[in-house]
Amino acid sequence: MMKRGVFLLSLLFVANMLHGQKPIVDVNFSGLKKTNETYLRKFIHQKEEIIFNDKQLESDVQALRNLNLFLNVKAHTTDSLAGVIINYQLEEALSILPIINFGGIKDNFWFQLGVTELNWHGKGKEIGGYYRYDQKHSFHIFQKTPYINSSKWGYGVSLAKFSSVEPIFINQETVNYNFDNYTIEVLPRYEFVYGNDIQFGFALLGEKYEPIVAENSLLKPFSKKKVIFKVVHNLNRINYFYQYLDGFSNQIFAEAVLTFNADEFFWKITNEFKFFKRVGGKGNFATRARLGIATSNGSPFAPFVLDSFINIRGVGNRVARGSGELVLNLEYRQTLFENEIYAIQGVAFSDIGSWRGIGESFNSLFEREGIKFFSGIGTRFYSKKIYNLILRIDYAVNLENKNERGFVIGVKQYF
Repeated sequence: MMKRGVFLLSLLFVANMLHGQKPIVDVNFSGLKKTNETYLRKFIHQKEEIIFNDKQLESDVQALRNLNLFLNVKAHTTDSLAGVIINYQLEEALSILPIINFGGIKDNFWFQLGVTELNWHGKGKEIGGYYRYDQKHSFHIFQKTPYINSSKWGYGVSLAKFSSVEPIFINQETVNYNFDNYTIEVLPRYEFVYGNDIQFGFALLGEKYEPIVAENSLLKPFSKKKVIFKVVHNLNRINYFYQYLDGFSNQIFAEAVLTFNADEFFWKITNEFKFFKRVGGKGNFATRARLGIATSNGSPFAPFVLDSFINIRGVGNRVARGSGELVLNLEYRQTLFENEIYAIQGVAFSDIGSWRGIGESFNSLFEREGIKFFSGIGTRFYSKKIYNLILRIDYAVNLENKNERGFVIGVKQYF
């Protein structure tokens, strides 16, 4: 009986070989210095004892490239009498990186300095921290573990102090507050399939507000303690190849905020959709659409802001606040020069946005008088040796009011 089974298996093997269907007999990785091989096997489908598929091999190569841990990913196959041998040739990128970030518009400049480890323990874990100065001192310490052992569960934890000068708009007047926020956050994570996950958890906050113009009797310092319950769903279908991106992503972010010892509660939901399309060999179309809405309870401390660094380039720093936002960012990126070390891109863009004022209806998002429309050009200097090191310089102007314009400088792509 056993001989008959061996004979049938041999016939099946020969039939597969005759039809070009060869089994995979070995999968190995070369060039690894730090990354754990078992971790990488989570992201590939072409494994030992299954039938070789060249299309699936291409997808596996892209999946490894999308981890953003490698400068180069190549797959080589070798035919043997027993079947196919796959060898992934990998060139690891630097995983311990400095955090050097800054931005600048008229009358406002900020920077942050720190360090992050993107491949802690060789398993894609991230740990790091940075100091930030934006008129006041801030810091952030964080650790993210995408997978606990071989499960689909992971988590992120962070400790932060964020301080700034916040403009608050009261009775058509702008009042500047010294703002300090202390946060401890815990976010468990579950991955349904690769590129599709959900995070849910909570954050404890302590906030302090102190008006800079203290002689106004209507403005008093105050502090609050809050708990935020968060749910974040991420769907990522973006393929990365150096400065080029292709695909889409969507993030739904929902939070409910409860203030201790006060009858205060509000919720906030934001959906952010991104779409990227490669054009020819050197072009890239990029778009981002954001729709956010929050409880409009009349508080001047509304959660959405109109800001050059966040949504509309050239408009200024924290120009307005609202309880809703509708933003569309469009870019066309064209590579002007590149070699093995760096690339230079030229960019043309338009940023369009509208805000729901405090206490206004949802329909106010679509009213013409509340829309901001800025367009401009810019450039990107991209390093191929250091992950996500991109220096951007943009100049934008309001097409309806040429006096509203300005440069925006920063690190990383705008979106």
